[in-house]
Amino acid sequence: MKSSAKSKILILTALGIFFAFSPIITTNLSFITSSCIKSLEYSNDINLGNKNLKISQVSEKIHIDGNSSWVDFKNAGNCTGNGLYSDPYVIEDLVIDGEGSGSCILIENSDVYFKIENCSLYNSGSGLYNAGIKLRDIVNGQLINNNCSNNSGVGIGLYQSQYISIEENIVNNNNEDGILLEASHNNNFSKNTLNENSDGIYLGLSNNNLILNNSAYNNDLRGIYLSSSSNNNTIMNNNVTYNGSQGIHISDSQDNKIVGNIANHNGGNGIYIWESNINMISGNNANDNYYGIIIRYSVNNTVSENSVNNNIWYGIYLLYSNVNTVSGNIAINNYGGINLIRSDYNTISGNTVNNNNYGIRLDRGEFNNVLGNNASHNTFAGLYLRSSSNNIIEMNTITNNNIGIYLYDSKYNNILNNIFSGNGEDIQEVPINGNQYHLEIIFIIIRVVTLIVIIMSIAGILILRKRRSINRTEIKDPKKSQSASQSIEILKREFGYGVRALEVIPEHEVIKNMFEEQPEELEALQEEVVEITPEEQQEVLKPPELQIIKCPFCGIEIDEETAFCQQCGMKIKKK
Repeated sequence: MKSSAKSKILILTALGIFFAFSPIITTNLSFITSSCIKSLEYSNDINLGNKNLKISQVSEKIHIDGNSSWVDFKNAGNCTGNGLYSDPYVIEDLVIDGEGSGSCILIENSDVYFKIENCSLYNSGSGLYNAGIKLRDIVNGQLINNNCSNNSGVGIGLYQSQYISIEENIVNNNNEDGILLEASHNNNFSKNTLNENSDGIYLGLSNNNLILNNSAYNNDLRGIYLSSSSNNNTIMNNNVTYNGSQGIHISDSQDNKIVGNIANHNGGNGIYIWESNINMISGNNANDNYYGIIIRYSVNNTVSENSVNNNIWYGIYLLYSNVNTVSGNIAINNYGGINLIRSDYNTISGNTVNNNNYGIRLDRGEFNNVLGNNASHNTFAGLYLRSSSNNIIEMNTITNNNIGIYLYDSKYNNILNNIFSGNGEDIQEVPINGNQYHLEIIFIIIRVVTLIVIIMSIAGILILRKRRSINRTEIKDPKKSQSASQSIEILKREFGYGVRALEVIPEHEVIKNMFEEQPEELEALQEEVVEITPEEQQEVLKPPELQIIKCPFCGIEIDEETAFCQQCGMKIKKK
């Protein structure tokens, strides 16, 4: 009996558990069945309900067409928000399998504010017009933190759409491009990861977009590609490495800014500009590529402050490109640092080109200015001109190269004021072809210094002669001399003559002896002092206390303090 009672209790308990979990089992069976039979066409009749919007909620594909469709979509319980800037419609936390056709989410013909966030969208249809997320004729959208990977088409596609913000999405391993823009303007892409697509980011006919802080690795072709008149875009601080062709490719597009990007280890070129004008390429790293930066058939571009090192061929390469500026770049350890072929009217200034086969090369180029560059330790030549004419090579520092400047079949170039040091040969010209060489700056400095020294020496001589002239005046005018004996001492100090002679020769003979030893120096003194009579000389050479003072008018002896002569009454001038 006890056994039978226990059996009944166990059966009742099992039935209770079964009925308790039967709603969950029924829901799961219903979900599996609906997933198997769902249509390949888009449907607006999905009713997920706000309370059922959970992380990783599986959904059918979504198609919204027009602003009114958003209202219906919300009323069906599929999103939140009101389509305003402060309260956008929000689609979030969904997983959508495109099942190999169409797009997982397609939104078109809308200008309300919306956000698609934290969704996983995969297995779209193939081709450039199917995508994980596709926006067509859209204004005012945000795509944030979605995973749009493993689609047969595009990861995220924008067509005739603007003011879309695409941030922090993962867009990997799509058969077509990671992010594609066609005729779409004023959009922002930032902090997206775009790996192993055809192109990481592609823009065609799209203007005024900002591409900022994205990572594009291992894409089949290019990390970032602008073509077909995509103008006034900014590509900044992106990492585009290990792509099959170019890191960044600009084709037939104008006025773009390529700033601060890392474009290393690409199979082709770090940055490639083709038939594109007035672009700025500044502050980028383009290392370990086939070419670092290459510009073809393009004019008025600025290439500045880039690092282009360790590239297989050239750090910076211009072909059939005119009126470009290449300044302040560092090109080290490439085959060639900077190479211009059939390119005219360019300015190459302030670059550092070291440890290449040659630093800067002009090949069949004219009217280029090569100014203020530093070319050192290049195995062939610091600067190499081949069949190039009418170029200016000025103020460059060219050191420790095999040849400083090598000119082959080049003529009418002006080579002036360059600094050479430690080269095997500073300038080699084959053949000599009418190039102009001016004084090198170091020689100009030496000559200027020499001229200054000469001028100072002449000035010193003139000053000395002026001093001597002043001293002679003192001898001539007794009024400015305390005594004739002091005048003799002045002569002795100035010329150093008669010092020993004065010890044995009477003083009245000193001036005569000095004149005999140096007639040219003392010619003026002969006219001033020696013409007085011997008696006068004796009187002049007496010590002041023994000298007799006479009136200069009547000759009578007078006292030293006498102001007027007692005999003739004339005023006596004091000595």
